[in-house]
Amino acid sequence: MTLPNPTRNDAPPATLARFFGLTFLLSWGAFVPVVLGLVPVGSATPLVVASIFGPTVAALALTWRADGLAGVRRLLARLVRVRVPLRWYAAALLPVGLGLLGWWYLHLTAGAGPLGRFGGDLGTLPLPVVVVLFLVSSLGSGALAEELGWRGYALPRLQARFDALGASLLLGAVWAVWHLPVFLLTDAGTTLPFEWYLPRLLALSVLLTWVFDHTRGSVLHAVLLHATVNGTEAFVSGTLTTPLLELRYGQAMTLLTVAVALVVIGVWGRELTGDSRQPATGDAQAR
Repeated sequence: MTLPNPTRNDAPPATLARFFGLTFLLSWGAFVPVVLGLVPVGSATPLVVASIFGPTVAALALTWRADGLAGVRRLLARLVRVRVPLRWYAAALLPVGLGLLGWWYLHLTAGAGPLGRFGGDLGTLPLPVVVVLFLVSSLGSGALAEELGWRGYALPRLQARFDALGASLLLGAVWAVWHLPVFLLTDAGTTLPFEWYLPRLLALSVLLTWVFDHTRGSVLHAVLLHATVNGTEAFVSGTLTTPLLELRYGQAMTLLTVAVALVVIGVWGRELTGDSRQPATGDAQAR
């Protein structure tokens, strides 16, 4: 007997349309006053925070509407799925290695600052303090706010209709477009052009699906991987003293992330697990 796969959910296609529509309504709706100049970027922190939570709020709202408290509990349970092989915790920390590799390349070739400036003055702090600050800054930079929606809700529904690679690329494209308002803000601190950002998010979406599927739908591990991307980039930014270095670092991270994603596809195939497709499950049966 073939066991159902908790990484797929065969809910009607309308659930995806509602999720994406509500997510963009919540997130872009919060960003519109900032993009239009009605609220200065420096005073827009509450709106920016609200916009980041759009995917998770949409997922929780739609799950509550369809399956009530029981459905919400099933969805939230994906955040505490800790009993997985240790190698997938290591895989979730892969962006730290990629970030350091990108820094090392720029340090040798383009004048990026030394590791003593890693994250500003953090080089003078005890290592346990640095680790705690890294985790706090990482988790607070979008991973927890987004992943319950993107990977917890949308990805299983996409994988019920497409193979893992196709679902990853579709979700990655939507994810990239969702970030577009940031690129419309001239003083939002973004130096990487969207044409470089898009392939990076497509590749990162493949890696997130790879980890998500190998951990049988653990949003916790998607959060960890996403958080280490954001946290490593925030810490390395202390060594990047010019906009050109920031641009070069972003481009290097795009190339490295795409390269790793191609290796994953080459080794594990379009399903990203090396297995054939399995039937969907009602692990999160929200309609």
